[in-house]
Amino acid sequence: MGGNLNKEVCIYRYVTESTFDAYMWQTLERKAGFIAQVMEGTGEMRCVEDVTSQALSFAEVKAIASGNPLVIEKAGIDAEVAKIASLMTVWRDEQRRLSDNAANCADSIAFLGRRVAALEVDAETTGSLGVVTVAGNVMDVSEKAAKAVMSMVSAAKAAVLTEKHRVTKNDNVFAIGDFGIGFVCQGRIGNASYGYYAVGKSGMSFDFSLPYGAENIMTFLQARTLEKEILDKLEKSHESLKRYQIELTNVQRELQKPFEYAERFIAALQKQEEIDASLGLMSDDVSALQMTEETAEA
Repeated sequence: MGGNLNKEVCIYRYVTESTFDAYMWQTLERKAGFIAQVMEGTGEMRCVEDVTSQALSFAEVKAIASGNPLVIEKAGIDAEVAKIASLMTVWRDEQRRLSDNAANCADSIAFLGRRVAALEVDAETTGSLGVVTVAGNVMDVSEKAAKAVMSMVSAAKAAVLTEKHRVTKNDNVFAIGDFGIGFVCQGRIGNASYGYYAVGKSGMSFDFSLPYGAENIMTFLQARTLEKEILDKLEKSHESLKRYQIELTNVQRELQKPFEYAERFIAALQKQEEIDASLGLMSDDVSALQMTEETAEA
């Protein structure tokens, strides 16, 4: 019977000083970190470290073979620089996302501000909703008025439908009080959809649902449903405006925050340059200078 017969075994890993072992373990550490980042797959992760860039130069081989203790310190500072550089990339991506979000919030606030002002003007004229105007004839809300609306809407729909699919907008089909009612027709004969909109004294249009059939239109008019639609849209617009204002304030606060590790990054780059100089390595002075300047600007 061959093979291991023990229930438990001990695994020993030996590292020899002043050899390539230190660099090999450092490489394995970076690979393990890279794999861990991918496996975690968190929603916040935007980038991972490129382990393929960890190649030895001739000077680094010389330093490792010499047993110089600065090599261990260099491995640590290199990892520190790479880690903070990765964090800076994530931070910059987040800053760009926040800037776009701030611009979108500002646009939404401007639009909602105009919409609220318009709906407030229209809300003051809902007292006129007790009358209906069809083809120039002004009528009180009644069964006759409901039938006239139904007849006018049907005629307007029939006039715009064709054999070909198209989108047609028809303004002022009839009026409820001070609100002109129009509709948008999309489709062709036998397959069309309609959307209704109202335009009040503010000049801003808003969509609403008009029921089909004279009896249902009668109920719609008697219940002053259009007034309820206006007040509901005004309330929701106020809520949306407030929400975007709060969001913009929070986004602007985040945009004002500097990179958390800026000073630490500059110090790490300086230390890295000192160690490289001590080891006689060829450092990328231009790259280090650019990273330092970009950090200072951030």
